[in-house]
Amino acid sequence: MNIKLPTVKLGGQFRLVISKDAECKQVVKDTGFFDNLITNTGMNRIGTVTTNSNTGISSFQTLCGRFVVGSGSAEPQFTDTALQNPVAFASSSVVLDNESSNYERGWYEITVRHQFGQGQAAGNLSEIGIQHTSTSGPLWSRALILDGEGNPTTITVLPDDFLTCYYTLRIMIPKEDAVFNINVDYGEDGIVPTIVTGRPLNADNATAANGWGLQTAATSTTGNASLQFYTGGLAAPTANSPLGSPIGNSTFTFSIVPYVHDSFERYVTRTNGLNEHNSQQLRTARVNALMGCWQIEFDPPLQKDNTQTMQVTFGYSWARA
Repeated sequence: MNIKLPTVKLGGQFRLVISKDAECKQVVKDTGFFDNLITNTGMNRIGTVTTNSNTGISSFQTLCGRFVVGSGSAEPQFTDTALQNPVAFASSSVVLDNESSNYERGWYEITVRHQFGQGQAAGNLSEIGIQHTSTSGPLWSRALILDGEGNPTTITVLPDDFLTCYYTLRIMIPKEDAVFNINVDYGEDGIVPTIVTGRPLNADNATAANGWGLQTAATSTTGNASLQFYTGGLAAPTANSPLGSPIGNSTFTFSIVPYVHDSFERYVTRTNGLNEHNSQQLRTARVNALMGCWQIEFDPPLQKDNTQTMQVTFGYSWARA
């Protein structure tokens, strides 16, 4: 059976701070945060890069990359593959500045930063991006540097200046349940029409491996991938688990369905064996294998015994916020 969950929207913002000291106590210029454009390359990387991580910063480093600054002035386009005129590429990976998830607020966010040392990014800068591996690697995002009025501007970094760059990535948490119909094939026992309802779970938890952190897909215990069924119905989006009691043990290994370029959809499949999740009351599943933790209710409940295997494919889509 195939279960497709609601679309998850993403957005990002940059900030640059020029200072005379590494601690940013002697600030020369602070742009404040301004919006970025996530490229088509970046959007497709969500489908092709399997983070399988238990921390947001590790996922970011694997998926997105490092800071790059430049002097180009061309308007960012979805088809961009590099900055127009790169000046400096970060010599080390980003570090975590802060991370949080809040369902009432409506999103998970991770802020990362990198500081270019004195002389490392000297020049007149007008563009910034996040790029993987090198200036010829996959470009996650790009933006023109903007002033407080939202207009393109140029900032000057002197040879004795430090440049600290920040990037905040937000993942919007769906607020409405996804309700749809599927047909569950029980083989010789026939096909049963079933109503499926999907809802976020553990949405105030910013852990990539167990809540609403940055995770493109998890396939093993390394990324805390798991499928667990419960006897009860849907809980609040901030609860840790669905209602009722767990049925048997969690199962942990998922396989990746090949990504279709530009589809902005990805799927993982779990096959439960003869001795896994045997019950006549498999009402709600808790799934940690996608972008965010989900609870999925089946009405009527799924049924399985020790003569049957069960294959479920879970998927989600994403879009720019």
